[in-house]
Amino acid sequence: MERPNTHTQTHTHTHTYIRRYSVTMGSPTAVRLLPRQLSFQALVLLVVFALWSFEQVAAEPVQYPVLHSIGRQNPVERGHITVDAASTKRSVNKYVADDNKAQPAELVNKGSSGDQTELYRVSVQVGQGKTLSAAVPVCLLKASNFREQITLHLDSEGKPWHLDYLVSASTCGPSSRQTQRPPRTQVFLERAVVGARPRLEQIVENTPDGKAPPEPTFLQKYWYYIIPVVLMVLLSGQEEPAKK
Repeated sequence: MERPNTHTQTHTHTHTYIRRYSVTMGSPTAVRLLPRQLSFQALVLLVVFALWSFEQVAAEPVQYPVLHSIGRQNPVERGHITVDAASTKRSVNKYVADDNKAQPAELVNKGSSGDQTELYRVSVQVGQGKTLSAAVPVCLLKASNFREQITLHLDSEGKPWHLDYLVSASTCGPSSRQTQRPPRTQVFLERAVVGARPRLEQIVENTPDGKAPPEPTFLQKYWYYIIPVVLMVLLSGQEEPAKK
């Protein structure tokens, strides 16, 4: 008569234990997971935002001041060039003349001596006290009617390291007209390209007869390891003399 009561009490105790276990382990776990999920999502958003900001900064065009001079005159500013190393479009690289500064035609008309060996020099300030320069004869610049080409060479990190300055004329001669208008300038970028690596042949020592030496045997390769082992085995195998 007492066995059903015992079963009922045991079942009730087990049910109560499971219910307490679910309440105790359920809510705190959910509460602990919520901040972790929020922290992970915030970290992902922060990383995405940082990458996006880096791409925006890296893709932003850069301006470099352009100076010019004739002969031994001190360089004066004439404008700036805008280049975008991340873009493959040529139209984004351009020269912008400063209307308040003397342009090549004005500088040549006022400061040139007429000597065909006189040079017109262009300088580009690329930052950190570094200036790239190139020059052409003044007579070529005048013969080209001030059509010029500025080429910046970039290194593997996208930084300028060399400057080319060309004009459209190849021989000196009188220009068709004198103008005070800004020059017709084209700006190009030359990026560093990793070339093919040379394939090096393995150096092989030849014998006097022109043939490669034979491959050394196992003993020839490892004799200095084998001899100590053999000596240790021989010495350890000697029996001590019997004591009388």
